[in-house]
Amino acid sequence: MAVSPITEPALLLLDKAAGRTSRKAAGQAARQVGARKYGHLGTLDPFATGLLPVMMGRATRLAQYLPQEPKAYSAEVLLGQSTTTDDCEGEVLEEADLPSLEPTDLARATAAFSGTLTQRPPAFSAIRVDGQRAYKRARRGEAVEVPEREVEIHRLELRMVAADRLELDVECGSGTYIRSLARDLGVFFGSRAHLVGLRRTRVGDWSLDDAAPVEAMPASGVVGMNQALALCGEAVALPAPTHLYLRQGKPLSALPELQPLGPGRYSLFCGPQAVALVEQGLEGAWRYCIVLPEASQQERSLGG
Repeated sequence: MAVSPITEPALLLLDKAAGRTSRKAAGQAARQVGARKYGHLGTLDPFATGLLPVMMGRATRLAQYLPQEPKAYSAEVLLGQSTTTDDCEGEVLEEADLPSLEPTDLARATAAFSGTLTQRPPAFSAIRVDGQRAYKRARRGEAVEVPEREVEIHRLELRMVAADRLELDVECGSGTYIRSLARDLGVFFGSRAHLVGLRRTRVGDWSLDDAAPVEAMPASGVVGMNQALALCGEAVALPAPTHLYLRQGKPLSALPELQPLGPGRYSLFCGPQAVALVEQGLEGAWRYCIVLPEASQQERSLGG
């Protein structure tokens, strides 16, 4: 089905500026359009810039269903130094000789760090170790060893731009730390390295071209509720009055429009309204994932 135009703002595609946490940047964007309830998809470090999707109002319920892969980044790596945080905000740990790199060395590294690989997240990360955030323990001076994890790097391009600097273009799955990639590249080249610049250019179906700085909102960078729900599952049109049936949680198996459908996740639209996300399991049983309450007048105008 064709999805209707914006009926209410649901997400802001923020081009985050450097120097703010993701939480503060998302809050500033939400206040810019008058939204009281908000959240953000993924986290960018304070020094990082780029695409940060900010959910508003009813759209916060879609967080776990919105596609967040692949993610893409442009990054800058400084060779010859490692830091406590694996980026430019930490203290220098070690200094090493600069490697003398040839194009063949970059090709070897591209092959070695592409595909499925094992990566150790930074000690200064939000991952829990023994029940506590790793960064909190690291700030107390504790030795923290975050367990390795499997990550996926779909595409990696390396460019030598100076004797001590590399530029990276990375497309990867969720959970990949570009700080760890920078650190590990330094070791691979027989030196040390850390991340000095990071800009996120893609999250799922959204690119940086869709985003806007906070000052330009809400004139730019807005995704409507209908478009957001349609990204969560195949869109199915139902008669407009059916929204009452769905909001009362009545059996999905009784709806004739769903009978021909197979296992999968479906976004249900009743006339122009985005109403529910539902799922049929392999055994044929239907279940509600989320049901969106009817939008208030403020939500229709501001996403609050």
